[in-house]
Amino acid sequence: MKVDFYGFRGLRLGLAGYFGRTQAEDDIDMMEGSSIGIRMIGLDARYAYRRFTARGQIINATLIDTEEYNMLTGRDLGSSLRGFYVEGGYNLLPLSKRQKLFAFFRYEQFDTHADTAGDLPVNEAYDRTDVTTGLTYHLAPGVVVKGDYQFRTNALDDSDVPNRMNFGIGVWF
Repeated sequence: MKVDFYGFRGLRLGLAGYFGRTQAEDDIDMMEGSSIGIRMIGLDARYAYRRFTARGQIINATLIDTEEYNMLTGRDLGSSLRGFYVEGGYNLLPLSKRQKLFAFFRYEQFDTHADTAGDLPVNEAYDRTDVTTGLTYHLAPGVVVKGDYQFRTNALDDSDVPNRMNFGIGVWF
């Protein structure tokens, strides 16, 4: 379920939630631990004014029956996940141009092991912070080329998380 609010020009605020269970494959759906419950809520915002854009999102999720799932699968799924991001962008081209070239900056922090069930220890490697900067070039309506660089860290002492360069092409209609 999602509700959006458009009360001010250029601004959209949203509230979304999901409450349910995952679906396991038919041949294992009756096994203890084969599915988990999910309670998720999120807030998001988008704002655009002339050549400036901003957006952000915050999410909190609780997973139920993760201890049974981890025992069945041998995985280390956390029972609580949370995160957020904020992003700002500026169109470097004049408003009179059809094409747009956005320089952007994004800060995000997310922890997929904010809490765990049973004896599973919290893994600080899953508590991550990414800072991303890049360019997004809108060639025409529905066609975009993007390049960015991510500076990545996590909360684990002495960890060496490699930074990342990304390129992509998007087409939608």
